[in-house]
Amino acid sequence: MSKPLAVRRARFRRTLFFLGLTTALTDRLAAQASGGFQNSAPADTLASIAQVASAGGWDTTLTLVNLSTVPAAATLNFFDDSGNPLSLPFTFPQGTMTATTNSTVQGTINASGLLLLDTTGLPTEVANIGWGLMQASGTVSGYALFTNTQNNWQAAVPIETLNANSYLLPFDNTGALSTGLAIANLSTQAADINVTICDDSGTTIGTDVISVPAQGHTSFMLNSVYPVTAAIRGTVEFETPTGGQINVLGLRANGPALTTLPVLADVGTGGGSIAHVTYNQGWQTAFTLVNTGTSPAQATLSFFDDFGTPLAMSVMFPQTGAVSDSTTITQTLAAGASWIIQTNGVDNYKSVTGSALLSTTGNVSGFAIFRYDPSQQEAVVPLETRNASTYTVAFDNTDGLVTGMALANLTDQAVSLTLIVRNDSGAELSGGIENLPAYGHTALVLSQSYPATAGIRGSIEIEAPTGGEFSALGLRFTPSQNITTIPVLTK
Repeated sequence: MSKPLAVRRARFRRTLFFLGLTTALTDRLAAQASGGFQNSAPADTLASIAQVASAGGWDTTLTLVNLSTVPAAATLNFFDDSGNPLSLPFTFPQGTMTATTNSTVQGTINASGLLLLDTTGLPTEVANIGWGLMQASGTVSGYALFTNTQNNWQAAVPIETLNANSYLLPFDNTGALSTGLAIANLSTQAADINVTICDDSGTTIGTDVISVPAQGHTSFMLNSVYPVTAAIRGTVEFETPTGGQINVLGLRANGPALTTLPVLADVGTGGGSIAHVTYNQGWQTAFTLVNTGTSPAQATLSFFDDFGTPLAMSVMFPQTGAVSDSTTITQTLAAGASWIIQTNGVDNYKSVTGSALLSTTGNVSGFAIFRYDPSQQEAVVPLETRNASTYTVAFDNTDGLVTGMALANLTDQAVSLTLIVRNDSGAELSGGIENLPAYGHTALVLSQSYPATAGIRGSIEIEAPTGGEFSALGLRFTPSQNITTIPVLTK
């Protein structure tokens, strides 16, 4: 089943649409890798960007957010396929740093401030491909945006600090869909990664071993390297080598839409929430749930409208063709099985928005993807499981961009959320209160609801009162009608 690594790399350079963010290094790996950093102070935050692409029509923008109350020093080192330093051309949209071409970038981020880095080589140049490692004092998080203007593609991935024994990627190669992936090896030792492929019933249909060089990476289209995945749905599991560190990114191509796919790891039994669900008037939402455990588990999705009233969702199940019109749907999933739920929208009906709660008797997780048919764009909504009291959404309302936000109350009591708006230097501009009824939901355009955000970059911090639980989602709309969800950050 496996193709030579050189062939996989060649395919990657031809397709050139993979972007990912890796997990943070363990202390041992950080000590091994830190030799390339100019600052020797211990890092409070270690994270990585498993793949960046510059030139050849591709642009990678990094948004770093200092969630600390004091300034943070951040250093990013970039490496090529072989683990050598990778020099990239960087500009800084905020104008606070001088453009440079380098394999190492350093900057200081104000308390609650942002730092933006953009690498865009010439379209006529061969794309530079590699990955990056971030070291920072304090708590620094953020995301990357991977853009191809010609195809109107844009996808966002959070900076991830997860270090898991294995990663599970749900895939869907049916119809016009195709799934790609990127794997980064953060270790200074070569990695042999065991791969297990299952169909959507949980049945194993293939295995493989992927070899990735020390501090290297590989990317490919799933159905090209593994023909057994063509025209089906299922999952691919990647096992972290003993003593090693990897991260896996999934991408979904659907015509003019490019969407990142959450990779599932360390899934618990607590279920979670989907902060935004929408259908009708050209909108539709599809849910993917996966039983990552080793025994059957029941999964239940409950839907609520903006007022917190149970919402009777008209849905169909692509795997069976069955339909349902209910406020709650339940299914027992075999170990490793996937379950797909698709809303049945009607264009001439009023659009419906709301949220969803997942409860489960086992290790079930997943995500939703909402789509706008007129523009054929779509965006992923991760299953929120963190139950944090405070979330931060970075926003960018410059150059015709529009940032939106969705909030969902996860409790049976009304909640008043406190919001603080800051600019990209960390200065507080304004505030507000968002009142949500029990299980209620709201979606808003930041520049309309909070005029201080118009025309600028910054962040908005949302805090729940004691005992309150909520989920949040950031939304980014471009002048070309591209839709991207913005990862929500926690301290």
